[in-house]
Amino acid sequence: ANLLRSFCKELEVIIPSKAHSAGTLISLSCHKIIMTKQATLGPIDPRVSGPLNPPIPGALPSNVAPVSVEDVNAFLEFGRGFLGAEADLSAVFSQLSSSVHPMVLGNAYRARSQIRMLARKLLKTHMTDDEAIQGVMDFLCSESGSHDYTINRKEAGKLGLPIETPSDRLYSQIKMIYDDVVEELKLRTPYKPSIALGQSDSMNYEMRRGLIESIKGGSHVFVSEGALSRHPVKGPDGSVRDAVADHRHFEGWRHERKNEDE
Repeated sequence: ANLLRSFCKELEVIIPSKAHSAGTLISLSCHKIIMTKQATLGPIDPRVSGPLNPPIPGALPSNVAPVSVEDVNAFLEFGRGFLGAEADLSAVFSQLSSSVHPMVLGNAYRARSQIRMLARKLLKTHMTDDEAIQGVMDFLCSESGSHDYTINRKEAGKLGLPIETPSDRLYSQIKMIYDDVVEELKLRTPYKPSIALGQSDSMNYEMRRGLIESIKGGSHVFVSEGALSRHPVKGPDGSVRDAVADHRHFEGWRHERKNEDE
């Protein structure tokens, strides 16, 4: 968001569909947020992941469960509500720390503080009412509940965000560009390595995962390239099943300048 704002006096974002989590954070920094009827924002409660996170039962040891920062806070609030405001929560915290490594809990607390600091900084770039800023932060960070909660155009406007509705002409233009991006990035095709392999044991792939385009600069494409291979893996119960390994050998931006006459 700071990088984008360094190139302009006023920042505007157009949301044709979903702009959740980090997408919502970027939107908070904008002077104008144009949302279509289908567009949604989402909560900005972060999830922390790392080698000390709780393992997923029945999965490979390398697969760990992400820990929602607000879920940790909600568990402590639940204990406080169940036992009473003046109750000793040491037993509740002990139960929590026996299931989730203390270092992960510390990371969650730090992430919670950081996300609120970021949200306040971004909102202050174009909002001056501290009470309104606090209301937006509280709702997006905790009061909205689940991380999957969606915030439509009407609700976003009620929060005090600078929401605008596109005209019919602008909506048609947004949809045309969005459909083109969906096709180029194959947004409706899930990434499933086992299906991509089919009956083969190995294959090379290239995925276009992000676009930055301008009239003068042409197109910059974020590309992932690698090879998929199938191999047997022994599970925790001793059974053997096929697994697909993703050997990624390149990931980064490439410049694809368009022809001058396009």
